[in-house]
Amino acid sequence: MRFFSCFFALVWLCACAAENKAILLGVEPGTPVDIRDLKRHCDLGDQAACSLADSDEFSPSPARLSIVQGIAPPDRAVFTALLPKSSSYSWFIFNRDRSQLSKLSLVRPVTTGPWSLQRIEARGLEPGSAYELLAGDSGGRLVESRSFRTFSTAGRKTRIALVGGLKSLSPSSEKRIWASLANNRPDLLVFTHGALSATLGKLPPEKQRKAAREFFFARHAQARNSLSFAREGLLLPTTVAWGEDEFGKLGGDKTFPFKDQAREVLELFFPHWADESSIVDGPGISTLFQLGGHRIAVLDEYTFRPAARPSMVVCEKKGKKNVCSKTAAAARSPGSTFGNLQLEWLSRWSRKNGGPISILTGTPWVGPFEETWTEKAEAPSSLAKLETGGFAILESSGKGFAALEVSVLKR
Repeated sequence: MRFFSCFFALVWLCACAAENKAILLGVEPGTPVDIRDLKRHCDLGDQAACSLADSDEFSPSPARLSIVQGIAPPDRAVFTALLPKSSSYSWFIFNRDRSQLSKLSLVRPVTTGPWSLQRIEARGLEPGSAYELLAGDSGGRLVESRSFRTFSTAGRKTRIALVGGLKSLSPSSEKRIWASLANNRPDLLVFTHGALSATLGKLPPEKQRKAAREFFFARHAQARNSLSFAREGLLLPTTVAWGEDEFGKLGGDKTFPFKDQAREVLELFFPHWADESSIVDGPGISTLFQLGGHRIAVLDEYTFRPAARPSMVVCEKKGKKNVCSKTAAAARSPGSTFGNLQLEWLSRWSRKNGGPISILTGTPWVGPFEETWTEKAEAPSSLAKLETGGFAILESSGKGFAALEVSVLKR
């Protein structure tokens, strides 16, 4: 009799343990979550359950992980999270409109030095729905919670936010930018000139390709770890127009020996999910995508940039002496920055699919592409100011994008 009493007591304890197990440890894919079950777990101290139940008693902790949302088709989402090398988390998507919680499959992280970069992918999402990205540790404890929407702008004008000169801004200035961007509800965030704020030393010798890749990884990790945008509660689809800092050489051109390593690492940290119907990869790291009825091409200004003609020594005889002087280096002619490969790619795509294309670059520059298009030598003055630190809100019109607001910040 005593044996059976002990046996039933053990069964009861195991049942209670299973009942009280953290909500993140028993997730069935896509199964609606019972709000009563969430509240019961919340009462037992499960912070993940409190968050999902939107409990008044739940106070979210400050964000600890650096997370960036990339661009993807409207039914998908892609993120990268910068984690300490020793960390291990599970990731979840919560659809608050349907009370639906799903655990995500993960791509193997890329690890270099003390950091690990985790790529996170979600499929089968509903455009326009409100979602949350959650991270849980091995014990089911909530580590991180961020809200996001998919990359879609159906039914309203499209807004793009350009942010430049981050390396010259203080964290408080970054916070001011983010507050303004959140109020403007942009559909896409684009980092332009001077997006990489990092202070690592010189590049390795030209032949050390692996060392160069590790150098760029460490440089991006340092920049991402200090980026306040990546720790905000609201995530925005984000991409980057390749600037001099990311390329690795001021005023660089296609002769730069480490352009492939720099490009590979940039695409790791700012991911996109290519889809031929809405997101198309072009030459180099150029990308063309459709957003709210508009087609936007973010162009790579460095991989194909031809070298400027160097200065020359010219001598002439004056009396009995030869007088030599150095000529000024020839400036790059308009139209040479992007290279013919990119212009031909846009031309072919435009002829095949029709419709206008707007171009964004890291200069920063924004303008229309046409068959007879030639690059303008200088960026519009209002956008050129972003190089010193600030942001611009672009809004779509019938002909392309116009600057709705430009703000330049002091350090």
